[in-house]
Formats: sequence, structure tokens, C-alpha cells
Amino acid sequence: MDKSEGYFIIWRCLFKDTLWLNGTPTQKLLMVVCIGKANHDPGEWHWLGEKFTVERGQFITSLESLKKNMGKHITTQNLRSALANLEKYHFLTQIATKAGRLITVLNYNEGQTVTNKDTNKEVTKTQQRTNKEVTPNKNDNKDNKDKKEYVRHGEFVKLTEDEYKKLIEQFGEAETKEKIIDLNLGIGSKGYKVKDYYMTILSWDRLEKKRLLASSGIKEKSGKERIYEKYKRF
Repeated sequence: MDKSEGYFIIWRCLFKDTLWLNGTPTQKLLMVVCIGKANHDPGEWHWLGEKFTVERGQFITSLESLKKNMGKHITTQNLRSALANLEKYHFLTQIATKAGRLITVLNYNEGQTVTNKDTNKEVTKTQQRTNKEVTPNKNDNKDNKDKKEYVRHGEFVKLTEDEYKKLIEQFGEAETKEKIIDLNLGIGSKGYKVKDYYMTILSWDRLEKKRLLASSGIKEKSGKERIYEKYKRF
């Protein structure tokens, strides 16, 4: 389980809501998936020369992608019916675009915001547990300190601040954003499996340069040749 993906909140009152109580299994699962897939921060997508702004509480997907996220035995017809029902009762809105289907989870901010009052309730509950449960473990604190902090760019790509700065220094801000968008689209549309987003962007750039050199008939110089050219003037 990759905890760097972050988390989202599901309040217990959802299970008392009539939309949940009267919903089909597909509809209930879809509600949870939509809350989990919605962007926590705004972002942009570029597709076929057009720019799409994805706000907090929104995400771009497709019926096939939703079916994949919801697991087996979900039919397209049941999924369409669940989407229509959730839209009818103002849980979400959906708009078909060239990039897919734009889903907006209504009242997302209200559901994903924790107030001081809510925090105090949870602290009170925590204080009622045993000392063993509430005493922090020194090793856990060390792990948290050493763990990298990632920032999500688009729906899938995650980079540390240092990695993002390095990409901008190397490619410039505009080209860096384009590379991030390309990687997001590759993961979303083709299901690429990526362990290190920063290194993937660098490797894709190198592969692209190799293709350009090959198409132009120019042979890439070896490391020894580049070192020789750099120091031959001495």
C-alpha cells in the first residue's frame, strides 16, 4: 500500500443518507470512488490543443476507467444508471469532453474539510485510549522525518519540490509542464506503471532525443567522445 497517494475523508453520516440507503451496490461504490478520485488541488490538462482546468473536487475519467477502478462485475449499463442517479440527486455533475468525462463531486469542500470542532472531537476520543496507543513511537517519528514529501501534479504524477525545481532548471517551466501532462495522459489512458515519476520524465526526454538523432541520421557521441571534445582545447 502506497501511503504517499494521500487520503480522503468519508464521514459516518454518509451511511445514514437516504441516497446511500436507497442506492444500488454499484451506486454506493461509485460514490466512494468519485470522492477518492476527485482532485484535492486544482490542475490543468491539455488535450488536442485545448486547455482544461480541473478544479478541486473534479476529475477527468471515462466509463472504462471508472469500471476498472470499481473492480469486476460492474457493467457499463449499471454504471451509466448510477451516474445518472447520482446526478439527479445532486451528488455530482458530469460533462463529456474530448479528454473524457469531467466529474464534479458537489459539496466536495464541505465533505473534505476538517474544522477545529471536528478535530477536538477526535482528540477527545484519542485521549480515551490507552497510553500505549497514544504514545508516539520514536522509530515511527524517524520514518516520518526521512519520508519524502510529494506534491501531486495533475491526477497521477507526484514530485518532490526539489525534483520539480530540477526539471524547471533543465527544461524550463513551460516544457516541464508539458512533460508532466504527457506523463499524466500516458498513465491515465494507457495504464503505465511508474515507480519514480522524476526519473521517468528524464528517461522519456533522453529517449526522445535519441529518436530525433536517429531520424536525422546523426549518431549520438559516446561519453569518451564528449569528454575529449570538452577538454581538447587544453
